Amino acid sequence: MNVKTPNPKTAITMATSVIFTLLMLASTPSWATDGDAVQTNQTSQNSTTAQKADEFFELAVRYDQASDYPMAVREYQKAAELGHVEAMYNLAVAYFQGDGVQQNYQKAHAWYQKAADMGHASAKYNLGSMYFYGQGVAANQSHALALWQQAAKQGNAKAAHNIGVYYYKSNLEQNKAVAKQWFLVSCQLGLSDGCVKHDNFDKLTTN
Repeated sequence: MNVKTPNPKTAITMATSVIFTLLMLASTPSWATDGDAVQTNQTSQNSTTAQKADEFFELAVRYDQASDYPMAVREYQKAAELGHVEAMYNLAVAYFQGDGVQQNYQKAHAWYQKAADMGHASAKYNLGSMYFYGQGVAANQSHALALWQQAAKQGNAKAAHNIGVYYYKSNLEQNKAVAKQWFLVSCQLGLSDGCVKHDNFDKLTTN
């Protein structure tokens, strides 16, 4: 399992190439980025509960860093059940990847949904990917696109990139002008693959 920390996580990225590879950046979960806007809602919790949630989360991170993934999952679960949004997200990633626990897309979906409901941008991105590919849920590209748009508005570069790919390739809603704009957005948000696609867009789409 990739080490998860209370701070933004290192995203799993695609290798950048001048080749115009129109691939969705969604086959693996995205780790949280600086653009994640999280509404913890812990103002409604008493301080003792919030403190316990933080303690469970910090313990989970230590287990994670020590590669003791089953113990990490156990502590993430405790923190998540107390309303800790990053724990919810990390628990979803663990279930999606099968790290320290048996892979279970349904449970991954449930925890991504809880984190997304609290405003977690990377949870929205990953949830959108599950809907796009029908992983543990019925495939629903319209819902996937809506979730990616929400994540992109919160600064998730990979979500913006996937929207660009969608509009470039879609049989129903193909719009290359819109696709190019979304590649620009993903580039401006720091995704090098978005920059490559945007900068080479006109030349490569006329070949």
